Amino acid sequence: MIMNKSGFTIYPAAQSQHRRKNFTIAIIVHENVHRLPMQRYAVTQLARFWARDNIRCVLVPGYRKRVQADIGFLHVDLSVIPEPYMEVAASYPVTINGAVRDITKRHISRIQVHDPEDYEGPVVVKSNLNYGGIPEKILEGYSLTPGLPTAPSDYRVYPSPVDVPEHIYSTRDAVVERFVPERVKGLYCLRQYHFLGDREHWFRALSKVPVINSNSWVGREPIEPDPRVRQWRTALGFDYGKFDYLVHEGEPILLDANKTVGAVQVSDEARRLWKERAEGIYAFLD
Repeated sequence: MIMNKSGFTIYPAAQSQHRRKNFTIAIIVHENVHRLPMQRYAVTQLARFWARDNIRCVLVPGYRKRVQADIGFLHVDLSVIPEPYMEVAASYPVTINGAVRDITKRHISRIQVHDPEDYEGPVVVKSNLNYGGIPEKILEGYSLTPGLPTAPSDYRVYPSPVDVPEHIYSTRDAVVERFVPERVKGLYCLRQYHFLGDREHWFRALSKVPVINSNSWVGREPIEPDPRVRQWRTALGFDYGKFDYLVHEGEPILLDANKTVGAVQVSDEARRLWKERAEGIYAFLD
């Protein structure tokens, strides 16, 4: 990567035998992006593949400056995007995720329990903000409510809504959802849908514990696409991201929608998938 005089980070385009045209992508990020290095995000891996195909990527911190580009890529790691970022993103000819402003659980979840008297059965307490609100805390100094979950490993399952501490229902930083796990061969199941443009990858992760994250998987396998999940993507306005979901009694249930996908584990398999997914950018260029 190169830092130019304007303070923008550039992934320089490289000559490629697969060269198509000269394009520029403006990746719009939070003005305090230096507090959360871009290497932790999958878009950085995608940009390396784009550069090989003669696509120039420019990192644009904040909303006060705009660069000339064919595509804007809104990549602000906040659960609710401030309006100035939405406005600058809309100024580009095409904007990836330009319609995605709110990914809080309160916005996307359809299995919330608002009143303990309204539902009988097990429930789970989750963070309302993506990644437990840690990006909000780091980027904007947001004060998280003490004692609430900040990662899936902190999520707690309760036997019923009345067992949840009363203050949880009124806090801004938590949601209570019906606990409706999917089971496969005695294991808990989490499905994932990764996508960019017309390139998709679908997986099912299995775990011995009910709240699943990458540290608790005992296996992961590809699964068939689900057109009902694609409908969520259309309804929420996503061009790029990752959905976590499960299937309960034959119906898919969205658990999490992520527009700034992480890239903590860099393996050969991950690189292969990123390379395939990077090709999805051409759905916005053609």
